Amino acid sequence: MHAYKLDLDSHIFDTEKALVALRRFSLDAPAQMCAMTLRNAGVQCFVTNTMSASMLPMIDNSIGLYVHNSEYAVAIEILQQAETAQPDYRDADHEMIAYAQKLNAWRSKTIPNWSIFVIALFFVSLILASMFANISMW
Repeated sequence: MHAYKLDLDSHIFDTEKALVALRRFSLDAPAQMCAMTLRNAGVQCFVTNTMSASMLPMIDNSIGLYVHNSEYAVAIEILQQAETAQPDYRDADHEMIAYAQKLNAWRSKTIPNWSIFVIALFFVSLILASMFANISMW
């Protein structure tokens, strides 16, 4: 993992190196994903308030993603491209496609999870009803 050191003291009055909030987030995971995307593209950035937002989740948009003022436009463009990118399935070979089709066919034939829950609930209610019927006979 790369450690990015931002020298804040020497950039306090330099407008090119001033830090600006790129985006605000409610959850840590999307903020870290955006930061990772920017770092992979060579843009220095950092995320703030991740600990306090994790401890106090009711505070909305408390996590900030910050970049240098000079890289703001580039960072916006990188994130827009990342959000609109479609997955590329052209790398899949015939074997992978056949496996995915077989897996999807198997999933469509299985019993849905909610039906298992309903059946289990039915049996539990039968057991409870028979227990209460035995108690009332005494």
